Amino acid sequence: MDLNAVAIFVKVVEAGSFVGAARTAEVPKSTVARRVEELEGFLGVRLLQRSTRKSELTDAGRSFYERARRIVDDLDDAVANISEHQRAPRGKLRFTASVLLGEKYLGAWVADYLVRYPEVELDMYLGARRADLLQDGFDLAIRVGPLESSSHIVRRLARAPSYLCASPAYLAAHGTPTTTDDLKHHECVLFSGSRDRRPWSLANERGDEVSIAVSGRWVLNSHPVAMEACIAGVGVAELPTLVCCEALRDGRLVRVLPDWSNNTRWLHALYPSRQHLSATVRTFLDFMSERLQPPPWADDDGEPSHSAGYSADSSA
Repeated sequence: MDLNAVAIFVKVVEAGSFVGAARTAEVPKSTVARRVEELEGFLGVRLLQRSTRKSELTDAGRSFYERARRIVDDLDDAVANISEHQRAPRGKLRFTASVLLGEKYLGAWVADYLVRYPEVELDMYLGARRADLLQDGFDLAIRVGPLESSSHIVRRLARAPSYLCASPAYLAAHGTPTTTDDLKHHECVLFSGSRDRRPWSLANERGDEVSIAVSGRWVLNSHPVAMEACIAGVGVAELPTLVCCEALRDGRLVRVLPDWSNNTRWLHALYPSRQHLSATVRTFLDFMSERLQPPPWADDDGEPSHSAGYSADSSA
């Protein structure tokens, strides 16, 4: 059944004529007549008795109208509710992020967002596993680092590079690397899966790129623990700036080969579709961008704040 035809029929009854319904619906009179005829053909009964000046309900038409009017009213209410929902953030937002990002930064930001938008309910899942947005029912994911290919829409929020770091005590005892090749002769703290398989990929501002096969006795899967190992003097580590920024600022760590970094890492937001994006998701994305101008892990000179807030959306 064509719901547009039902709505046209209701307008005819309320206007008292095909001409009046056509004027209300802003469509030609011929369109109104055709839709009503199609509806009658679908139902197999005559709903209206036509005359030159007006249309009157048949008994079947009167019975159908009472129910149809309620359906049309409910649809109008549903459309109005959705339109209002698009204008004002409300309802539940489910999103996922890493434990590190959530505990270190997102907790305070989300609290501020909920204060600003009191009609929003938020369900935040923090975990190492990269959840499937559609299968797991998430509206949004916030992720750091390389992304797998997918059909999701990606919004870059801020650059989040990784730096080579070591403690002043380690460098005093073992010397300071002056070239990337020197790293091969240093003890390195390795992130899980990097031993003998994942070299450090580094680049400088001139665009030079190198891949260095490093080695070390400690392999682990926690960046905060890797940072603590580095502070304790175990060796050199490649650490995300969102983890090590405070230790660099207070001198517990210093950058090794400061001209070199893994500067390809970004903080991204992913969501299933840019079409019919709810006001809640849209304002949450804008709120995150606001908090990242500049990102809290930026250096005192602003690096990498020059790229914070980049908001172009693209398909992953």
